[in-house]
Amino acid sequence: MRWICQAEPVEARIHSLVPQTPYQPIEVEARIPSSAPQTPDQPIEVEARIPSSAPQTSYQPIASEARIPSSPPQTYHPIAAKTLPAETPLTEAEIRAFKEAVRRSATQMESLSADFTQSRHSRYLAQAAESRGKLLFMKPGRVLWKYTFPSPYSVLFLENRMYINDNGKKKDVNAGKRMEKLNKLVAGSVTGDMFDAPEFTFSYARSGEKILVRLTTREASLKKYIREIGLTFENNTVSEVKMTEPSEDYTRIILKNKVFNGRMDASVFVP
Repeated sequence: MRWICQAEPVEARIHSLVPQTPYQPIEVEARIPSSAPQTPDQPIEVEARIPSSAPQTSYQPIASEARIPSSPPQTYHPIAAKTLPAETPLTEAEIRAFKEAVRRSATQMESLSADFTQSRHSRYLAQAAESRGKLLFMKPGRVLWKYTFPSPYSVLFLENRMYINDNGKKKDVNAGKRMEKLNKLVAGSVTGDMFDAPEFTFSYARSGEKILVRLTTREASLKKYIREIGLTFENNTVSEVKMTEPSEDYTRIILKNKVFNGRMDASVFVP
C-alpha cells in the first residue's frame, strides 16, 4: 500500500550550516509517514531512499527540513500497487492446444452479449475518451456495438455493410471487399476465431491465467489504419481487444458480464 498526496509539492530547505561541497542532482523516493502533522508549514520528518541508479559521487551527509506548504489540499488517499504478471511465450504445443480450445468455443457459440468499456487514447487528447455500451453478436457474423454513454450511438456490421445510427441519424456504408474484410476482422475479434487471417502475423504469450495474442498487420492497405491488434483471452474467449494505429494512438475495449448463447431476438440486427 502506498500513500500519495493530492497536488503535493513539498518545500525542502537546506540549513545554512550545510557544507557547500560539489554535488550532482539525483532523484529520491520520499514517503510522508501517516503520523506526519497534517497542518500547513509545520516541519516534518520524511523517509527518503536514494535509488540504485543514482550517480555514485562522493558526498557529505546534510540535514534537510521539509514543510508542507499551506496551498495544497491536505488530503491523502491510499492506493494499491499493482504488479502485472510477466509474459511467457507459448511453446508450439501450447499454441496448437490453445487454438483448438478457442475454435471449439467459437464453434459452440451461437450468440454473445456483453457489457463493454471503450477507451480511446490519443496524443491529441489530454486524457482517454471513454465510452460504454452493449455488444451483441449472432452468427453468421452479425455484430452490433450499441453505445449508451456518453451519447446513444450504434454500429451494426451485417454481411458486407456497416450501418451507423447516430442518435437517430442513420447511415449505410458499403465499401465492397474492404468492408467485407473489416466485418470479418470485427467478428473474429469478438469470437477470437481469426488465427488463419493472412493479413497478420501472430505471436502468443501467457500472462498469469490469461493468454495474449498479438496480430501484427502485414497487408499494406490495412497498415494505414491498424498496426497491431492485441487480444486477451480468459477461459478461451476474448475479454479485451486493443487496436493500435501507426501513430501509436490506440483503442482498448474491455468486455464484461458475457452471456453465451442466451436468448437473443434477431430483430436487434435489423438496420
